[in-house]
Amino acid sequence: MKRIVIDTNSLKSDELKEYLSESTNVAVIPDFAILETLKIGDATGISDQLAICAERAKQIKVLKPTYSVAGLRSRRRSRGLQRRLVDKNQTAFFKTFCDKVEGAKDGDQLLQKQLKGKCEAAVSDLQTIVKNQETFTGNWLSMQKTTLRQS
Repeated sequence: MKRIVIDTNSLKSDELKEYLSESTNVAVIPDFAILETLKIGDATGISDQLAICAERAKQIKVLKPTYSVAGLRSRRRSRGLQRRLVDKNQTAFFKTFCDKVEGAKDGDQLLQKQLKGKCEAAVSDLQTIVKNQETFTGNWLSMQKTTLRQS
């Protein structure tokens, strides 16, 4: 079994479609790809972005959120680390998620409302990540200036 990690740029690619045409191949989606896809904000765009993966949902593994992965510790030479990176629940329900996006696309108002909430949460999460990165960078630069003055 071969695995590749995909990002939003490759979700609609012919290369991904060809890769998944081999039933033993697996594509791994990190949380950022899901967040960026949800940032699209409408069911049609999200459905289009996930179409290839939805067709081959059993070959898709969804990674745990980055903040969870950062807390994982390797155990004796990282044995089992790849398995621990995968979010079992999100992977198991990936097909259901894609089906719900399709339902929202087809006009189901309850599913549209649920998807809107997920999209808003994704945008908020991405904004928080950017803000935290800016804070980290500012703190790092400040620390670097302090260190240089003390030298």
